[in-house]
Amino acid sequence: MAASGPAGSSVVIVGKSFTGATSVKLACKWPMSFTVDSDTQITAIVPAGAPSGKIGVFTPGGNSESVASFTVTP
Repeated sequence: MAASGPAGSSVVIVGKSFTGATSVKLACKWPMSFTVDSDTQITAIVPAGAPSGKIGVFTPGGNSESVASFTVTP
């Protein structure tokens, strides 16, 4: 995952069990549009106006959050 980027930029999230993901959020509440590329990769878009924070992925099997925060740049 890239550590920073402006609103509108793509963020590639790598993990596992992403098939069926229902939501991806920045800083716990900012919904990100996303595409599940594979069971181990999601590409999400940084929403306009969102603050910096951790990225959460929500799936039927459970939720996970990034270890590092994503910094939204101007």
